[in-house]
Amino acid sequence: MILDDFPEAARSESGSISCLKQVIHRHRQNDIDNLEKLKAYNRAFRLEVNKLMEEPVIVNNYHAVQYYLSGLNEYWRRRLFEVMGNITREKIKSDQSQSKKTRRRHDDPWRLEDVMNEMENLMASEESNVYMKMNDLSLADMLIKDSLQRKPSQTSSKSSVQAESFHVSSSSTYKRSKALDRDLKSIEKEVYKAYFNEYEVSDDDGDVVCEAYAATLQGRQQELDSLRETFAQVDGLVEEVQSIKQALDDLPGLLQASWLEQVDDY
Repeated sequence: MILDDFPEAARSESGSISCLKQVIHRHRQNDIDNLEKLKAYNRAFRLEVNKLMEEPVIVNNYHAVQYYLSGLNEYWRRRLFEVMGNITREKIKSDQSQSKKTRRRHDDPWRLEDVMNEMENLMASEESNVYMKMNDLSLADMLIKDSLQRKPSQTSSKSSVQAESFHVSSSSTYKRSKALDRDLKSIEKEVYKAYFNEYEVSDDDGDVVCEAYAATLQGRQQELDSLRETFAQVDGLVEEVQSIKQALDDLPGLLQASWLEQVDDY
């Protein structure tokens, strides 16, 4: 009786497409770029979409997946497509031995829950990799500072120059990557607003915005490729600096052994 008198309460109880879109829009505007935000989005989305997938069904699995993906930015959608594509290819062989009733449709290959779980796994793995890389950078930076503080005669001039150059470039590279992320997030939000008709733009203007967005994505991809090359150089540089440090640590013992040999010869 109460639900009949208050339609909003009824929609909250049974769910609605409008409420689901509000959840997507709210979390999309906050930019889901870490695991904590993703889990919050997953909880809110799951709570709302489950209402719509109960009898009588308003949203099927296919459309639920599409709604879920719309809350992610372009980068994470592309990464998730790669992961789910690999999983799908692995399952094709096993699916062929199953009956038609248990197989998934070709145009609806992914269960919503699988997509959400894989997205959490992907985000957690990405954060772990970034954390490890930043630890490598911090370790390299620390070893480089230590080597630069030693006397010039204790290190080769080539290694010293490389270390000092990396010490300067690592800081600027990190700052540049953060600036690129901020620029991209700003552009993505503008395009997203245009898609949600928050701006009154014509179709031609929308095409121009999308072309500019695509060009920016391409430029950022080139920047990220350059950053990956820098990160790849970190591993080799860390090993080189560690070997220099080890040689310097061994130097007193070698000098002492050499001195004892000279005393024995004398």
